[in-house]
Amino acid sequence: ASIKNRIKTIQAEYTKVKEINKNVYYECCKSEKELEKIESKNFTLHRSIQMKLEEDYPGSENFEVFLPMEVRKLEGEFMQQANKIISQYLELLQKMTADEDSTLKNYGLPQAIYSLSDKEEIPEDLWKRVSDFQQRGNIQYLESLLSGVAQSRKNCYDVISKCEKLVIDEENEDNSMRAIYGKNWHRLPSSSLNGEIKSRLDSYKGNLEKAFETDSTVESNIEIIKPKMTVLKLSKNELTQQMPKSVASKVQGDPCIRHLEGALSALNDLKKQREETIANMTKGLESAELRKDLFAVYQNSLDKQTAFDRHLANFNSYEKFVQEQETQSADLISTIDENMRKFKKLKSGKGHEDKLEFFANIDEGLKSYEENMNLLSNGAKFYKQMHTYLTSLHLYVNDFVASRNVEKDD
Repeated sequence: ASIKNRIKTIQAEYTKVKEINKNVYYECCKSEKELEKIESKNFTLHRSIQMKLEEDYPGSENFEVFLPMEVRKLEGEFMQQANKIISQYLELLQKMTADEDSTLKNYGLPQAIYSLSDKEEIPEDLWKRVSDFQQRGNIQYLESLLSGVAQSRKNCYDVISKCEKLVIDEENEDNSMRAIYGKNWHRLPSSSLNGEIKSRLDSYKGNLEKAFETDSTVESNIEIIKPKMTVLKLSKNELTQQMPKSVASKVQGDPCIRHLEGALSALNDLKKQREETIANMTKGLESAELRKDLFAVYQNSLDKQTAFDRHLANFNSYEKFVQEQETQSADLISTIDENMRKFKKLKSGKGHEDKLEFFANIDEGLKSYEENMNLLSNGAKFYKQMHTYLTSLHLYVNDFVASRNVEKDD
């Protein structure tokens, strides 16, 4: 009976479903043109977790990379060789810049050209330099850089003090125990083991003292150039109002002036290329690939000379760039020399001295600012690198003291 009832129920449900299905309305699919526009926000970009792990993350610059002391030593050895190559190129590039600046200073360029202009406004290329100065934060930017460098220097000295205290305390304790137990104190004297640590600390302190001399020079320079910075805080309109009025002159359109302006512009481009290249050179000293290879050397899976040659090749490649710079610089200086002879004849007898002095003061202030800013930027890089070395040394000293304590307890 129960089976019959279940069959009846199933049949009734089936009949009901068939009736419902008669009322189902099926729509056809829309054509592609009728589909709604795809919203990009409804989609996500799928990326591998490895890519995410290798990305820089906010605040990553505040974390130190800890490497075994042996790897740090290899890194230091490599940097000595790399710095020799870099120093050679830097010396050549800096000499080029110095020679160019000397030539321009002797000719009074570009101020001499500005002074002959009949335009009653600040030249656009000069204003761009002033504007860059203002956007960076005026003299306050230099002062903030100096403050940051001073703090970085203090951080380095703090680590050195910690290392020295650990070494001295451990050595004093060893001497005390030796005095108490005499011949029964069988450990090797600390003074015979910590010599390398002391030597490295002295070397680092020597480097810091030299850097401090440069910092002090910059600090003095900032106080000296502050008065010259006053005019650089003015707006373009305010500078134009202070600019001496032009004396009527018909020489502005002379071809020699156009040639000089072109050479000066090209010279500025060369200097920018040098600055970028110098920055790239120093970046190469902190390559992650370099550390990876040095770690492989430490693990005996890569030959040291092979690793060194591989990365030193990156610095040797700058030789062609330096040669090209030398050629282009010489050509531009030659162009300036040739056209200045004609320019002097045009300029003779023209009363533009007050305007020339006005532009010279602006240029001098900007150059002083840029020179000191470069010194401070290099100082900041130096202290950052030094702090990395000192942090690694501090870890090594802690390990040394801990191992000596284990010997003592035994």
